[in-house]
Amino acid sequence: MLRDRGTIKWTSMMLPEHLLQLKQDLLDASKIEKPSLDYQQI
Repeated sequence: MLRDRGTIKWTSMMLPEHLLQLKQDLLDASKIEKPSLDYQQI
């Protein structure tokens, strides 16, 4: 059975730029666009 380094092996793969982009993508996905209402709907 092979024994690896676990999660330590994968931490070096994440650059700070990647983490920032992932956080930004999560924020963008959670935003809800306001519907445009015309005068009749208001």
